[in-house]
Amino acid sequence: MTEQEVLAFLNSDSITEIEGKISSNFFEIKTYLTTRSIIPKLFLAKIKRLQILNEISKSYLGHYQSDSHSSIGNPISFTGIMLEDFNAFHLLKARLCLEIMKSPEIEPCIFLVYELLDLFKKFASNWPLLCDDNLVILAKEIDQMRILTIISEMHKKGIKTYEQLFEMKDILMEDLKYESTRLNILSKQ
Repeated sequence: MTEQEVLAFLNSDSITEIEGKISSNFFEIKTYLTTRSIIPKLFLAKIKRLQILNEISKSYLGHYQSDSHSSIGNPISFTGIMLEDFNAFHLLKARLCLEIMKSPEIEPCIFLVYELLDLFKKFASNWPLLCDDNLVILAKEIDQMRILTIISEMHKKGIKTYEQLFEMKDILMEDLKYESTRLNILSKQ
């Protein structure tokens, strides 16, 4: 990137401000990634910004990252029981978000965001399509507490697996049909 492109990307007037601008952009992106619902296309766009920041950091500040990357391991295999999967997903998501926020370097952070996306896709791909996918708004924030409440209600009624959920789709609440379909579609992005 040319110096002018770097200044434009960082929204800066002076090359002397680059280090501060990289730090503030990095923090802003990490905050976004750890406080929003996972929407793969938006997260991939943030990864692209992180990659550009990393390139600028290497080129203009001489910061080179080590080849080692932090990871939480992600040894999860989902059980197929909705409530257990929901809880396991959110526990691992929280651990990954903590590692992302703690990451002082850009490159390991990128690796962790890819790991977070992979975890999300594994979790979301289990959810069946239960309504017309043309009606689903993918960019809407997921109401985690509402979904947990619905899953808990289903669990009490004996509907515990994704297969049972699909079999009972005609009597399910519209919220659950909608969110299940949205998760399934997002897992394929």
